[in-house]
Amino acid sequence: MAEKKMTRKEALQWTLDIVADYASDYPENAEMANQVWEVLNKMLAQVSKSRKKSDAPSKTRIQNEGLANQCVAAIAAHGDEPVNSKWLQEHVHGLMSPQKTTAVMKIAIEDGRIVKEKDGKNTVYRLA
Repeated sequence: MAEKKMTRKEALQWTLDIVADYASDYPENAEMANQVWEVLNKMLAQVSKSRKKSDAPSKTRIQNEGLANQCVAAIAAHGDEPVNSKWLQEHVHGLMSPQKTTAVMKIAIEDGRIVKEKDGKNTVYRLA
């Protein structure tokens, strides 16, 4: 079983305790120890802050939404026949891999514009 690694926060807390003990054991170096303690305490505060997650969509998400629109248009132009990811890669500029096609089509499926179906081992997409 993997051993749990120490986080930066835990390391800074541990170091702050050591610096505080050092300052009390060696009063002649107390001023320097206090400065070190202040710097480490600021670092601990920075590490302890939780990051605010942005509400804005990422650059990739915006790009994928544009590609999803192109996919829906291509499928609509193709007719009622379902298409697979290989067909989409051939007919939509910007889809270069099955993984990218799946990510883009997931957006169109979430919007309710496309339905994903299994045709044996193959996955096919059709208009909703």
